[in-house]
Amino acid sequence: MLNILVELAFGAGVLCVAAARNEPVDARELSPAVDEDNEMMFNSSYGSVVDIFTPGVDMDHSVVGGGRTTSGSSGTSLATGFIGGLVLYLKSTDGAYAQAKIVVGLLKELATKDVITGQPEGTLNLLAFNGQPLGD
Repeated sequence: MLNILVELAFGAGVLCVAAARNEPVDARELSPAVDEDNEMMFNSSYGSVVDIFTPGVDMDHSVVGGGRTTSGSSGTSLATGFIGGLVLYLKSTDGAYAQAKIVVGLLKELATKDVITGQPEGTLNLLAFNGQPLGD
């Protein structure tokens, strides 16, 4: 039922970003992530429904109560925050009301291509990128 609602929302121009369990199965069930060497996370999902990969291994992040951790946390929940922020950034560059299909197109256009290793055949090789090289 949830997948049907997400598809209906997408058709209406709403882009949903979600995390799921970390298990190496087809992404029709779960979300994908990569490590700092652009290798697919050992327990990341994969498959034809994967639109894009995001960092999700050894991530620095904020913690409850303030501050940040450098403990190197990993998981699709961290990858989801990354892509969620990128989606909002891209929506802001294309107008606050950019349609979901436009944002997905921008994500794919800006993505770094063919740098991910270890993903099964049939999975797109796109790593999320905001289009701004370091130092700019």
